[in-house]
Amino acid sequence: MIFQHPVLNPNLSFSWINHEKLRIEIFDQEITIGFDSEEKQKIAKVLFQRMSSRQDINEILAEDKAEEIFLQLAKLRLVTEGVPTRPGFVNSLAFQCELEAWFEYYHILNIGESKFDTLFFEGALSNAEVVRFIEEYYQVTRLCSSSVSAAIAQTIGYTDQVFEFFREEYGHEKLLRKSLIELGYSEGDITSLTPRYATRVLMNHLKLMSLTDIESFSSMIFLFEGTRVDADDYLSALELYNLPDKVIKPQRIHEDINSNGDHDLESLHMMKTFGEFSHRKAESIKYQVLNTYSIMHWMNNSLLEG
Repeated sequence: MIFQHPVLNPNLSFSWINHEKLRIEIFDQEITIGFDSEEKQKIAKVLFQRMSSRQDINEILAEDKAEEIFLQLAKLRLVTEGVPTRPGFVNSLAFQCELEAWFEYYHILNIGESKFDTLFFEGALSNAEVVRFIEEYYQVTRLCSSSVSAAIAQTIGYTDQVFEFFREEYGHEKLLRKSLIELGYSEGDITSLTPRYATRVLMNHLKLMSLTDIESFSSMIFLFEGTRVDADDYLSALELYNLPDKVIKPQRIHEDINSNGDHDLESLHMMKTFGEFSHRKAESIKYQVLNTYSIMHWMNNSLLEG
């Protein structure tokens, strides 16, 4: 259990549609959640009633179906931590939950996707551009190993869950390397590949954060670990292009590992370990997350330059 005292995100409001579906408004975005049984509907109503009034729900979560519903809400970043902090400080887990919700339901929708991402998901790229992306995805994953190992060296508060995440991430480039081999690259070709300039900037930035600002590094993990829906969208987009299934298969295995391991919750596990930090530190972390996302935009759009 990530949360000690889970409550609803303070930026949302909710109502029920015919007592069957849950309508949620958060940052002017609307989400509708349906439940496939009356039992789940009743559990969800109790969870929302209790969390909205900041009552304890741990006893309810002992039931499997309640835990399943709660996990769904946590993955949608509709839940936050309700443990109080000292004046002038913010709870690190609550900060992360609310930052990711703001990012998902406000920031990304307002600034839009990178041009590359838009074209990729529309199936409008050339195969050469998609292959360049697969190359850089490999490079990002390969270079990430040094940031991961540096982060481990910088922390003693991480839980076994977080170390397991790091262990799973280590060596993922071997999977993505298989996609390049299926595209016709030799081992020598792969070894001689050079990351694009924007990719080097992004990965050097991550390495710097892992060495000098472990809180910001932990916070920005969510930018790289998407949800099951994100993974399915990515794989569906790949299938729009004339790529052999043998090329896509390693990508599918990689996404499955991330999704089955609940990697979309890892940033919460990591940030929880810090307990609390000052408002000034919170603003600094948010700045670094936004900066990292901007660099990612630049890196993706650089793939259109040939």
